[in-house]
Amino acid sequence: MTQRLRLQGLDALRGLALVPVVLVNLGSYNTIWSSPTMLTPSPEGSLPALIAVALMVGLLQAKGITLLTFLVGHGLVLGSQPVTRLKRLGGLGLLHGLLLYFGDILSSYALAGALALRRRRARLRSVVRRGWIWLAVGQVLTVILMALYYLPADHAQGAPRAAAAGRPALHEAQGLASWWMGNAQLYLTSLAAMLLYLPQALGLMLLGMASARLRLFSHKRWLPLWQRLARWAWPLLGVNLLVGAVMASARHPTQDGLIGFLALFSLPSWVAWLHLRRLPTALAALGRSSLSVYLGSSLLLVLLLSGVGLALPLGSVGVVVLGLAYLGLMSGLAQELERRGWRMPLEAWMTRRPA
Repeated sequence: MTQRLRLQGLDALRGLALVPVVLVNLGSYNTIWSSPTMLTPSPEGSLPALIAVALMVGLLQAKGITLLTFLVGHGLVLGSQPVTRLKRLGGLGLLHGLLLYFGDILSSYALAGALALRRRRARLRSVVRRGWIWLAVGQVLTVILMALYYLPADHAQGAPRAAAAGRPALHEAQGLASWWMGNAQLYLTSLAAMLLYLPQALGLMLLGMASARLRLFSHKRWLPLWQRLARWAWPLLGVNLLVGAVMASARHPTQDGLIGFLALFSLPSWVAWLHLRRLPTALAALGRSSLSVYLGSSLLLVLLLSGVGLALPLGSVGVVVLGLAYLGLMSGLAQELERRGWRMPLEAWMTRRPA
């Protein structure tokens, strides 16, 4: 029973981490390369839109991908057939990035996971030390990258270099060929950024592997640590909301590195606060179907928001409503399939043993 509850808790955390990924992806699609936080209030000047973006930046941006990366590392120790799963994840990520959504995260998970897996049987102290080192290297690289990336190409406007370079706006693309070429171009360009994110992803996965070996989420000896960390959850929530409000209302480029640092700094206390409570089973069902839900959100994005789909002019509030409605629908579908003894197709394929 204890083992089942522990796995249920990890599944729920994975489902919760999926919420920021889906919402930020949807919210960023119409502002590709044009906003320092990849999210700008729409329509401009709307107070509800400003509040929606402030909440997304403060509560969600960078939090989901950070927590998911850590949990992938955790699963490399507990799960079966890690090499097979990583190979399938890498191939799926390549197809996803080229054919659906340029901002694919599966490719980086597969590459970082393959590197982290080489340390699976290393001494625990060595894994932890390497994890912190790679995490620090990743933060330094992020700060340097953002400083260079947002050097204004036009000092009068302060626009990022990529925006001035005329990169394609996928929500305005006319025709399937134009949209696909634009998406593929952005994905191939983003591979360089993925390599720069690799040290941080590797660090998070190594720490996730160490947490599994330490039984961080299950052994009672860690309960005092969880309780101490949880005390900081509410103060850090206020800090994140304040930063989100400032960045949502900013009219000049700011550093995405700050958002990433806040995610790393805040998530331990937030996860501790959540870990001490029993999360809804709906989130656990979402977490057990996270791959299908993630790829399904990209398909939804193309069908509803892209130039080859309906190109719906959704504002910031509309995007949040759409994302939450989609996640609720997929959670209900996952729970219904589980009641019938079925799994989502991608999850079933990922766990199938190779012939």
